[in-house]
Amino acid sequence: MKQRDMRIERTERAIRDAFICLVGERGYAAVTVKDICERADVNRNTFYLHYRDKETLMQSLLESVIAEQAKPVAAVVSRFSGVSEDTVEQAVRNLLAVMEREMSFYRILFTDDALCGYVRYLHRTARRMILAGTDRPVSPVALDYMISGFIGVVTEWLAHEDASVDAVAPQLARMVIADLRLFHAVDAGERA
Repeated sequence: MKQRDMRIERTERAIRDAFICLVGERGYAAVTVKDICERADVNRNTFYLHYRDKETLMQSLLESVIAEQAKPVAAVVSRFSGVSEDTVEQAVRNLLAVMEREMSFYRILFTDDALCGYVRYLHRTARRMILAGTDRPVSPVALDYMISGFIGVVTEWLAHEDASVDAVAPQLARMVIADLRLFHAVDAGERA
């Protein structure tokens, strides 16, 4: 049983790596299942055993990102009143470090125009998780501002690669801290 799991893992990794590479080279819209299969060195039947189409593959990748990233971020945001600035900066640094390790995927996710629907899905999912993780009143406008701003900064960072995690994390953490003050307004309708 364990051997079978390893083969499945290797096959899925080959398909995902091929997909990310191809989208980086050609753009999402230009990549076909046939292209992915050729690059991954798998036949189409194998591909379809794992994914219904390239959209399902992209959704699977995105859900992996959400599972790895969104919950720790939501935990920091939901406990903001008791979280230190150092804790927020460390959370931002960890998030950026994972993005740096998986730069190829994050770059295509945030910079390929054909994937903007997936970025909006990520935004909505982050919003739902943050709202579910807090029992304090939340300003919806401030929350959307914070998430959009974070995504915007990360998008530019990924597109230009001109700064390290160590350079970006403290700046982004300060912005998140300022945004969190708006986020946890005493009354969700109140201006901060």
